[in-house]
Amino acid sequence: MNVWNIVDSSLVNEDREYQENRKAKDSWWPSEALGCRRRAYYDLTIGRDQGKAMDILGLYRTKAGNVLHSWFFAAVANSGAFDWVEEEWAFRTPVDGLEMPVSGRQDVRGQLKGSSTVTVIDLKTSFGQNIRNIRQAGWRAIHPHYLGQMLCYLAFGSADEVILAFLGRDDQYRCQFTLTLDDDGRVVVDGNRSRVSVESVVGRWQDAEKALQEKNAPERDFRAAIRDGEIVRFFQRQGKKFASDWQCRYCPYNEHCWADDLAKYRSGVNQEAFNDV
Repeated sequence: MNVWNIVDSSLVNEDREYQENRKAKDSWWPSEALGCRRRAYYDLTIGRDQGKAMDILGLYRTKAGNVLHSWFFAAVANSGAFDWVEEEWAFRTPVDGLEMPVSGRQDVRGQLKGSSTVTVIDLKTSFGQNIRNIRQAGWRAIHPHYLGQMLCYLAFGSADEVILAFLGRDDQYRCQFTLTLDDDGRVVVDGNRSRVSVESVVGRWQDAEKALQEKNAPERDFRAAIRDGEIVRFFQRQGKKFASDWQCRYCPYNEHCWADDLAKYRSGVNQEAFNDV
C-alpha cells in the first residue's frame, strides 16, 4: 500500500467535490480585491469549470494553510480575550457603483474585553521571500491584495479594526498589524496611511463589470514568464531575472489567458512582455 497515493486521491476528490458544488458567482469577494480584472472576467464568463484544476502541490499547500487557519482561529476565539466573539460571520453588502454586492466571511469577529471596538482577526501564512520582506520592511511589504481584502472587512463588513497576523511557515516568524480606515476610505496600518482605498478597490471591480457588459476581456494586471511553451516561475537572460507574478502562476485560467503567447513562445521566452518593467 502506498499511503501517499491514498492521500493524494483524497485531496483531488475533495477539491473536485468542492468545485462541483460551488454556486455560480453573484458577488464580489474580499479575496479578489485588487486582484486581476481579467480573472474576474473569466470567473463571470467561462467559469471555473473551464479553468484547469489545481496541481497536487497546490492542493497540499492549500490544505496545510487551512489546517493552520482552523487551529489559529480556534485558539483565538477560545482564548477568553473577548467580551463576545463570533466565528464564521458572513456578510453581503450592496455597494454604490457596483452591480454585484460584496460578500465575504470573517473567521473571528468580536469585541475584546473592555473595548467598544468590533475587531476582526485574520491570518496570512507565507514562506520564503514574502515573509522575509515583511520581516525586513514591516507594513510596507504587505501586498496590496491583502490590504484590499482587509479593506472590505472594514468598509463593507462592519469591522472597526482588523488585526492582520502573519506566520512564516518555514521559519515560524510571527507578527501582526492593526488596520483601520481613515475618513477618506483609505487603509491605515499601525498609524501609517497606505495607498489602498475604497475608491481603488471599487474602481477595479467597476472596470471588470464594464468589461463584462461590453463582452471584452480587460487587460491583464499581472505577468507570466513563459519559456518553451510553459509558464514558469522565472527565466534569466543576460544576468537578469524575469519572474511570473504569483497571481498568474496559480490562476486557473492562465493557460487560456496566455494561450497566444504559449504558442508564440513554444521555443524561446517572452522577454518582450517585460519591456516596460
